[in-house]
Amino acid sequence: MLFQGPLSFMDVFVDFTWEEWRLLDPAQKHLYRSVMLENYNNLASLGHQHTKPSVVFQLEQEELWMMQIPSQGHAGE
Repeated sequence: MLFQGPLSFMDVFVDFTWEEWRLLDPAQKHLYRSVMLENYNNLASLGHQHTKPSVVFQLEQEELWMMQIPSQGHAGE
């Protein structure tokens, strides 16, 4: 595998289908949210993330986020 440029959040983001998402219990959803936000913050602290993807804004809004699927086609960000 060849290095293709700086690592971005979307390179490490895990996206679930609606069917997969609804099978997760609240604790699993909370763990997912925590890990995704930690990944974003780690990349940002290293200077690898210059803009905040919209999915991160969604993850930061926990109350709204826990009721929804975290992402729907954000892979291009």
